[in-house]
Amino acid sequence: MPTVNLAEVLTTEPIAPDWIVEGFIPRDTITILAGLEGIGKSSLSYYLALSVALGRPFLGLNTTRRKVLYFDNENSSPDMVGYLRSLWIGLGCPEPKVELDPFLTLEHFTLGPHWQDTFGYVCKLQSPDLIIVDTANACFSIKDENSNAEAAEIIGFIQRARPARASVVLMKHEREPKEGMTKSVRGAKLWLGAVDQVVYLHRQPGRPSATDRYHRTRLVPAKHRAYGLDATINISVEELSSPAGKGLIFKS
Repeated sequence: MPTVNLAEVLTTEPIAPDWIVEGFIPRDTITILAGLEGIGKSSLSYYLALSVALGRPFLGLNTTRRKVLYFDNENSSPDMVGYLRSLWIGLGCPEPKVELDPFLTLEHFTLGPHWQDTFGYVCKLQSPDLIIVDTANACFSIKDENSNAEAAEIIGFIQRARPARASVVLMKHEREPKEGMTKSVRGAKLWLGAVDQVVYLHRQPGRPSATDRYHRTRLVPAKHRAYGLDATINISVEELSSPAGKGLIFKS
C-alpha cells in the first residue's frame, strides 16, 4: 500500500499553520533576514521582538503574543538602548515589568567563543517561541564565513537546541550587489539552502525627505517553503515627540 493517500491529500483542506506573525513567520521554522550593513535590520528586528512580546501587529500583520528571546552580539549598549527606547515610546510606553518582562528576554553580548553552551542553556531556561539572532556571524563566532561545513554545524545545533516548535530569525549581512549577480547573503551558500525562508530588507528608491532621516525600506521574499512571506512589504518610519522623548513608528 502507498504511504500517502493522494486522493485524501488532494481533496482535504490544507491545515492552517500556527503563525507567530501571520503571513510571515510560522512556528517551527528558521528564517534568514538579510540586508546590507546599516539598512536597519536591528531596529526592525527589535520592533519585531516587541510586537510579538506585546501581541501587537507587525507591519500590519497580526501576531499572537509569544515569548521572545533576543541575542544581540552586534550592537553597542548605546545603540541597543537607543533602538529599544525609541521603539518602546513609539508603541505607547507599555509597562515594562508587567507587559514586557514576562514575554521578552534580551541577551546582550552573552554569546562568546563557546556560544553553544549559553545558547542551549538560555533556550532551555526561557522556553521561547521566537528566537532572534543579531547577527549570525557575531553571535556564533563564525571563523570562516565561506565554510559550508561550519554553517551546517551551526544550523544543525540550532535545530537541536531550540525548544520544540520554536521559530528562529537569523540576521545575516547581504552580499554587496554586483552587476549581473542575483542577491544573496554573504558567505557560505548553505545558509540559503538549509533554512525555511529567506527575506531581504532593501532600501526603496528615492531619498528621505528634509524632515525625515529614515530611508523607506521594503521586505522582499526570496524563498519560503509551503508558508511564509509571499509579497513585498513596503516600510516607512515615522518619528514622533512625546513627554518621554522621541519615538519611532514602523508603518507598512
